[in-house]
Amino acid sequence: MNKIILAIVVLLATPAWAQSETWDVVTTTDGMEYRGVVTDSGDENTIKVLLEVGGEVLVNKEDVVSVKKETGSAAPVKPTATYQEPPTHLPSTEKRNGLVASLQIGAAIPTGEWNDDYAKASFGIGVGGRYEMHLGRNLSIGVGGELDFHNWSARTDLTFPDGTPIEIVGTARTIGVMATGRATLHLGKFTPYVFAGVGADINIVDDETEFNGMIIGGKDSKVGLAFEFGPGANFELTEKLAIGAQITIHPAINQILDRTGSPKLGYAGVSGGLSYRF
Repeated sequence: MNKIILAIVVLLATPAWAQSETWDVVTTTDGMEYRGVVTDSGDENTIKVLLEVGGEVLVNKEDVVSVKKETGSAAPVKPTATYQEPPTHLPSTEKRNGLVASLQIGAAIPTGEWNDDYAKASFGIGVGGRYEMHLGRNLSIGVGGELDFHNWSARTDLTFPDGTPIEIVGTARTIGVMATGRATLHLGKFTPYVFAGVGADINIVDDETEFNGMIIGGKDSKVGLAFEFGPGANFELTEKLAIGAQITIHPAINQILDRTGSPKLGYAGVSGGLSYRF
């Protein structure tokens, strides 16, 4: 009678998974073997093993070499591994290499001489694309290009030698064509990045004004070297779609036009946008 009671107590004290005769044997890259039942951990980057002798262990999927089935006795045996804290890796989205398209919409404040003398804040829009290559779990680099457009409204006051004042009102448009590079840190769904680009600005100015029969200003354009850089961050809404924000610093290195005394144009912009992974 006592033996029967003891057997019942042992059976009740043994975890349900330890009463199975078929086990999952998980082998990892460091040579460890975990014997028990594999279940969902609730994290896409790990698996949970309910150990044969009780307890549980989390194993990173990237550290798993194999998972095989093994049939054995239901009686507890000496464990083939002891519990270990999972490695403290940064969370990873484990994305594959591929093409990413982006759209940015925002505002920019002119800098340099153009800001001091002439222009006001601008509406801006940009489209781009890049090929993203992943280096390990959490880092990727991307190379590609982008096309930006900014429209500036402008006004300036002039005074003739005889003391006559005149107001000149005009508009300017800047079209930027850039080759870009980006480094991104993948922290789960949050992906901060830094970027830089080099290319050309196409400035188109229309400030033609008639005064006392004279034409002042005119319609003109100029192409000049340009570069930009800045930080940003995205948040993934789905596996393919993300929203984000970006700061762009576009230094003033060229005169806006080939006119004597023509100011240099640069800008600092803040934008939000969408990106789509193909």
